[in-house]
This record gives sequence, C-alpha cells and structure tokens, in this order.
Amino acid sequence: MDSITLQTNEGCTNWGFIYEINSLYASLEKVSDPRKPKGVRYHLGTILLLILLAKMGGENHPTGISEWIKHREEGLVKLLKLPREEVPHHCTIRRILKA
Repeated sequence: MDSITLQTNEGCTNWGFIYEINSLYASLEKVSDPRKPKGVRYHLGTILLLILLAKMGGENHPTGISEWIKHREEGLVKLLKLPREEVPHHCTIRRILKA
C-alpha cells in the first residue's frame, strides 16, 4: 500500500493538491476488474477512487481505509452519486486491495 503514498514535498503547493475528479475517475475506470461479474455492486473505479481518497486522507492499512470511507459514508454517497445508499462493505475493499 505504501506505493501510492505521496511524499509531502512532491508537487504540493501552499494550496495543497488539486485533482480533477472526473479525469481521475476516468483513469481508474480503465483498470481491468479481476472480479467475476456475478454479485458486483460497485464499479471497480468507484472502489479505487474511495481507496485513493482514504489514502490521501492519511490511511495506510485496509482497516483504516475501510473505517475512513464508512465514517464519511453519507457525504461520499451524495458526492459520488453511488448506486446504493451505502459505501462498499469493508470485505469488498479488502478483496480489492488483495487483488
């Protein structure tokens, strides 16, 4: 997981990092999904975006990432217009991180 941790001096200005969420999501959607189609409730790109947001929020371990996402569930559901009224289950996030 440390491979996507940003160092504090890499491209950071006084304003912090600025990301275009749509282009970031479009890039994440290009990642091939190793899961079997049966039972998939969330696009892989959506789950990867949630993981990335948690990583940028300082979480480095699967449990922390899942808790960060769950703690912000209501806002993330609205912001990302998720197909369900809840974020992916922590088991789903763990499986994606293991893949």
